Amino acid sequence: MLVKLPFCVIFLFFSVIIVATIHTEWQDLGQSLRAVEESGPVYRLNNSTEPTYYELWMETQVQDEIFNYSGRVIINFRVLEPTKIVTIHSLVKIQSYRILKDQDEIGVSEIEFNNITEILSFILSDEIKTDSNYLLDIHFTGILNEQSHGFFYRRFTEKTNEVSYIATTYLHSGNARFAFPCYDEPRYRTIFLIHVTHHPSMEAISNMPVDYIANNTDGSVTTTFEETPPTTPNLIIITVADYASKTRMGPRDIPVTIYAPKSFIHEVDFALDYTIPVIPRIELFMGYEYNMPKLDYVSLLDFVPGAMENWGTFVFDSQYMLYKKDTTTESQRVRMARIITHELVHNYFGSLVGIKWWTDMWIIEAFANFGEFYFTDVFLPDYNLRELYVTDVMYRSLIEHSFIGTRSIAAYIEEPDEIRRILEGYLSKAAFTMRMVLYAYGEEKFRNCVQKLVRSMSYDVVGPEDVYEIFEETMEEQYENDYPEIKVSDLLRSWIEQPGYPLLIANRDYEKNEIYLTQHRFLSSRNESDPTNSSWYIPLSMSTSQEPNMNETRPCVWMKPDIEELVLKPDASHSWGEDDWVLFNIQQTVYFRINYDTRNWRLLARELHQGYPFRIPPLNRAQLIDDSFSLAYSDVIDFPLALDIIKYVINEDQYTIWQAANRHLLSLNRLLDGPAYEKYFGRFLQHLTDGHLDKLDVFENINPNESISSTFIRPIIVDLACRSGSGKCLTATRVLVMAESLTGHRLVPREVSSVYYCHGLRNANYETFKYFWEKFHNLSHEQERSHFSNSLTCYHDEEVVMDILLSTLAQDTPEFMYSTQERLALLATSFRNGHVRLVVDFFQENHPAIAIRYGFRAVVEGLLREMTSYLHLDEDIKSFVAMLDTLESFGHISDVAKKRITDEMEHNFEWVNDNKKDIEEWIQNYFEPGSVSMATRNILTIGIFIAVATINYFK
Repeated sequence: MLVKLPFCVIFLFFSVIIVATIHTEWQDLGQSLRAVEESGPVYRLNNSTEPTYYELWMETQVQDEIFNYSGRVIINFRVLEPTKIVTIHSLVKIQSYRILKDQDEIGVSEIEFNNITEILSFILSDEIKTDSNYLLDIHFTGILNEQSHGFFYRRFTEKTNEVSYIATTYLHSGNARFAFPCYDEPRYRTIFLIHVTHHPSMEAISNMPVDYIANNTDGSVTTTFEETPPTTPNLIIITVADYASKTRMGPRDIPVTIYAPKSFIHEVDFALDYTIPVIPRIELFMGYEYNMPKLDYVSLLDFVPGAMENWGTFVFDSQYMLYKKDTTTESQRVRMARIITHELVHNYFGSLVGIKWWTDMWIIEAFANFGEFYFTDVFLPDYNLRELYVTDVMYRSLIEHSFIGTRSIAAYIEEPDEIRRILEGYLSKAAFTMRMVLYAYGEEKFRNCVQKLVRSMSYDVVGPEDVYEIFEETMEEQYENDYPEIKVSDLLRSWIEQPGYPLLIANRDYEKNEIYLTQHRFLSSRNESDPTNSSWYIPLSMSTSQEPNMNETRPCVWMKPDIEELVLKPDASHSWGEDDWVLFNIQQTVYFRINYDTRNWRLLARELHQGYPFRIPPLNRAQLIDDSFSLAYSDVIDFPLALDIIKYVINEDQYTIWQAANRHLLSLNRLLDGPAYEKYFGRFLQHLTDGHLDKLDVFENINPNESISSTFIRPIIVDLACRSGSGKCLTATRVLVMAESLTGHRLVPREVSSVYYCHGLRNANYETFKYFWEKFHNLSHEQERSHFSNSLTCYHDEEVVMDILLSTLAQDTPEFMYSTQERLALLATSFRNGHVRLVVDFFQENHPAIAIRYGFRAVVEGLLREMTSYLHLDEDIKSFVAMLDTLESFGHISDVAKKRITDEMEHNFEWVNDNKKDIEEWIQNYFEPGSVSMATRNILTIGIFIAVATINYFK
């Protein structure tokens, strides 16, 4: 399963409607609703029975736009203890049911459905006995939904403008019950035999190869698949589509097949070419061969979870499967490879090795997230993916886990909606814990632990204690009598079972030449404190300016939970003097932040400003930026100290560092917007980017020898420069965009084209906007469309922008068809580019429709929090607060979510009041009196003058 901020989401609004409908239908059948027990709802099935075999029939007529479907499931189950109640999960309509033993029907006095726990209980007339085997035979009906859960459908358009349909399943995280009645818990692994009835023009795809296809008297066909190995309902897939396919032979002649709409089948070669060699690489690391008889990929438009590792048949959102030459960018290519790798690792963790309960999801996601970068890096070595893993994923994860309300990744939960939201960007901390183990104990020992876990638990389910025990046993076998002072099981428990992560405080006594280390939990809010006094086992690597060995990542010392203060003195391995800097967490291999004393911070800043050749490696340069700004936002250090660090990027050419810097520069850009912006922060931002803008050029460098780093840095520099008010940048992007609208030829660089379109459209005329609006709706390739969904609402005319947002609420038509991600992109781009009040009004006036088309889920709540940093005017603030009141009163957001959003807003206001003056004074002191660079104002080439004249001509 792909972990991604907008992915893996169930729309609460629709869940309530579906459950309420089912509740009504049960009442119509004369069935009673079980009352919630006094102790509270119990969401897990009782342990009286367990399934031993499923035979499942599903029938769909989706090709005729008939969204009702029917099915039958026979569940063989074993009785584990005498009982009169058989419980399963179901959110479909039951038409008939029987319980049999040896052809004899067992009496059922009634069935009860609990719409809170989603459990269906069969109350038996007589008790059934232990070790007996029974059949539960259920006929049911359901409705294909438009969301990505249960059994759902998508419509898509081929190049002939013919509208086609696909029906498929997403059953993970408690979603199987939306498709058919089952024991919808991951601990139950059983064999499935699957039959799918469908129109002969369509093809059925499932986990296993087709066994046979039978013709039916009504003209339909039934495809029967081979039996699956023991698996869980959440890994079952049923797909019915009129797709084309392309096949290559993988290791041991295992066929690897990609299914996609006929118009796009020529775009699947990259996915095939990448998959074939990466499979044996993963097999070698796992010590276990892929053992399914085939591997299929299904490309699906607007698949909200992004990707799903159904055993034997993966589903991918089309943007991760289709590669179009001259359209797919380098970053999109990398993303495709990462997601494919992620899902391939799930063949082992998730499929071959399962979990006991949903809150153990961190186990399988830890290895999939880690492998996503570890294996992909081998095949795309020029992209520095192991560094990007830190600056892209870790830095976002550190933010996610910095709140006092954040629970541990192993925290137990039962409630279905919480389970369905568990994958929303929350579990990446587990992957960084595994990465820490690799560096702390060595790559070979870590790999041996993983291999033993796979071998010993294949076709079984694991919980946290199983992982701890197997890792511990393997380490003991490898180390024999030389085991490190910290057991790996203790290390894992420390990080997995506690919320948050540590802030390491390193204070130096410069006279005694000693370092005093302490730790406590890092919290991003300045008004929060940790009542639990959490502490961790921390493997510490270090370097000094006397001996800057930046390749030794093994720990030189361990910080332990029971040590209040650790004192370090110079030794044979590490020495330093009073004028030397010290640096901890080499290559940022451990998941924590560091605060140094002010003098050491300044020594590190001075080192950075020495420039090339840098003695501090890229990951640690990025770490110094990210830690210093995060600490400054939390009032741990003064903000001028963070500015002293980041100002060195004027001489930086590494993409990973600019990626880290960009996040914080954009944040300051939002918070410091206002009347003094141009004089202070805008001036500073322009100063940092001007030289890079001249070097890289706004126009795409078509030099085939350009580094990947330069390709990725260019859109960051252009975005920051244009936001700073650089006339050179704004004029050039406007010329590029207007010229394309006049000539029909794309002139903007491919990489993150939305940056150029956004800033170009800010001051473009309506005819230019109209050209790109029409182009957007004439495109069908998801990657191409993303350039415009992330830029069109930058347009300056608010009436036009409001019309765009309103169009996202309409039912899909050939004129307006948006994916979920496109809706979110158009919305977010609006308030990020000057239309925050308009977006507030959009929510206030259209919240019922937004609930239907967007859903008030975690990603929307995240956007509402982000909006708070764009609020600067009193009347905008009042309108925003009124909007939140409306959303809460209608049940779109909870009071907890509202409080978190308002707390964020108040935090932003307090921060600006407390820090803006200091920052402006720092910037004033940064520039010598009278040192405003005239060169910056005069570097307008003849080409720019011609461009300006061209724009004026076409006004």
